[in-house]
Amino acid sequence: MPWQNELFLDIRPEDNKMLRELHVEISDSVVNISLRVLQQCEEAVQRKVFILDPLVTQCFLHKHGDAKSFLQDFTEEVECVIYPYIEKGHWSLIIVDFNAYQALFLNSLPSQHGNCKVAAKLLKMHIDHNFVGIAKMNEQKQFGYSQIHVPLQRDSTSCGWRVIANALRFLERRFHSPELNLSDYPDAWIILIRERAINSIMKHAICPYDPDSPPPPPPDKKQSEDKKKGLPLHSPLKHGNNIKSQAESSKKGQKQQRKQGSKKDRKG
Repeated sequence: MPWQNELFLDIRPEDNKMLRELHVEISDSVVNISLRVLQQCEEAVQRKVFILDPLVTQCFLHKHGDAKSFLQDFTEEVECVIYPYIEKGHWSLIIVDFNAYQALFLNSLPSQHGNCKVAAKLLKMHIDHNFVGIAKMNEQKQFGYSQIHVPLQRDSTSCGWRVIANALRFLERRFHSPELNLSDYPDAWIILIRERAINSIMKHAICPYDPDSPPPPPPDKKQSEDKKKGLPLHSPLKHGNNIKSQAESSKKGQKQQRKQGSKKDRKG
């Protein structure tokens, strides 16, 4: 999964600005990165969740590009697909749940979001076509569509963050806390998710065109040498050598202080 094992994130200047300003609509890349950095859980769960790049909508509805390229990391272990859906400047969430064999729609506005049902059908069609095992496993079932009512937004800019919050709340309920309610939760949950996402991204963000963005760290020559030798980066042997060298340097420092002190005594 992209960014999962990377320490630093290369983000665009406009995304950097979005993360720092309140009440600003967020872009597809901010939604995508936020979901990926926040969905950090045990490996067994990660294999069951696939986060779909929202740009795939351009393929589904406008036939720009190849939808198959967005499913490169998809495997037959996946149990649910998280699909942030954007149309006409509004974000909603599509979740394809293969265990329940249905598409779930979570929208922070009180109506169905544009062509989201068409997008869900096209996504399922592409998965069935490219992953025959999933299609065979569910060939006796009828695929369903269901609307999950979530708290509605009272502004015009929070829909993107609500998609992220709803996705993470669904995953938390699915794999850890089945008692969690998707239909009724306070705005504090969205604020918490937003703060976590911003802190996680800005902590590791590198924006080469932004003077306020931290520069990347210089490469560690010792670590690269250890990698070539096949040694672990946090080798106890290496740690022991560091302790010895620190002890030796402190002894040298003590000797120098004694010499300087004895010279002063002689002068006095």
